[in-house]
Amino acid sequence: MTVPDSLVARVYKARYFPKTSFYEATLGNCPSYCWLSIMEAHGLVCGGVRKRIGNGKTTLIWGSDEPSPLIQTAMVNELNGSLVSGLIDQETNTWDPHILSDIFYSQDVTRISRISINPDYDDSWFWYKDTRGCYSVKSGYMHIIGNYEDAPGGFGRWISVWELHVPPKWKTFFWRALNDILHTTINLIIKRVEVDPACPKCGLANENVMHALVLCEYSKHVWHESSISITNYAFLYQIWRTKNQSVWELSMPSPSAVSRRASTSLLSWRQVHSHPQQMPQTTVTPASSTRPKCFIDAGFKPATGKTSFSAVLLSHDGAFLAACNGLLADCFLPLMAESLACKEVLYPSSRIGVCWL
Repeated sequence: MTVPDSLVARVYKARYFPKTSFYEATLGNCPSYCWLSIMEAHGLVCGGVRKRIGNGKTTLIWGSDEPSPLIQTAMVNELNGSLVSGLIDQETNTWDPHILSDIFYSQDVTRISRISINPDYDDSWFWYKDTRGCYSVKSGYMHIIGNYEDAPGGFGRWISVWELHVPPKWKTFFWRALNDILHTTINLIIKRVEVDPACPKCGLANENVMHALVLCEYSKHVWHESSISITNYAFLYQIWRTKNQSVWELSMPSPSAVSRRASTSLLSWRQVHSHPQQMPQTTVTPASSTRPKCFIDAGFKPATGKTSFSAVLLSHDGAFLAACNGLLADCFLPLMAESLACKEVLYPSSRIGVCWL
């Protein structure tokens, strides 16, 4: 039986920080090894969380609950402890422009006005490094190392590699070879494994990736037998398998046998995967094929945050039915603009006054 992650989270909260959020949790006087381990990531997690404003009733305008405040206006002593809900017009459920202009600098008013609010929901934490707002080990790792960029002169065609129509294990092997993480004798010695640095196939030179796959005398014979490009995945993979066979089985096939094995494996795989079986035709027409289709797009200006949208409604056969467009509230990101556009088309607001033509 698998225990849901949400249940595990509730158990940890009830035990270690029952009266606070994880952001406010502390190590305590006598922490267990488990809690010590969790708190090692406390700074990382809390450094990447933000508050999602709903009704603003649990978020301070100025306070320690916002890791990286966007506002630059200094706190007014009389407003110490004030909540964001005080900045919201309860009748229109939008930011109150008069209160904002009375308290904040003009640039802060602009930033705050772009934040979407929803008084029907409570404020909540979210991980801003993920589009879904959920923390994961992968997003935390990427937050630590930053955005990875290929080194100058490095291999820059990874998309074309992953799209090749070959077995996945061949593509993975090629990725390992290009990143020099195959278990050659040189790499094993670097990792302090006691092995003979000589190539297991020829014994004439120390083995690195280039020697193992191309420069070794045995590998040269394989490429000579095949008379093809040395970037062929099947032959590279089979040469590496032969190296492993020489280590663990103390035997090697002839170069011509390796060449035939590579050609046969590639041909067999393509015969199986290049001709998918045709699904039997059916005369039943899906109900969705007769429904109208709505196409939505948003316009966004990063410099000003201005946002607009347009939509067109077509019949199932492509005939025009209706269209609409209009302005939306300012926002920060293109993804937010797209979300607001979808919301406006599905649930038009009287505030904007959008109508279908």
